[in-house]
Amino acid sequence: MKRAGGVKERRPGAFSLKSRAFPRFHEDPAGSFRGVGLDPGAGCERFPVSSPDERDASTAGIAATLERRA
Repeated sequence: MKRAGGVKERRPGAFSLKSRAFPRFHEDPAGSFRGVGLDPGAGCERFPVSSPDERDASTAGIAATLERRA
């Protein structure tokens, strides 16, 4: 996440894109998720991050989305 354009680490593990938290992390009965909202008002896309493979896939998806926006 630290290498993604425009994303800043405000404190360890807490990132922001412009003035919004990016990504947001949360847990529910289905597991741990990384929520990513790239467009204001468009809601949040949830990526499962309970396993190392899921974390890698979500990071790759976020990076690809940020590259398309650049």
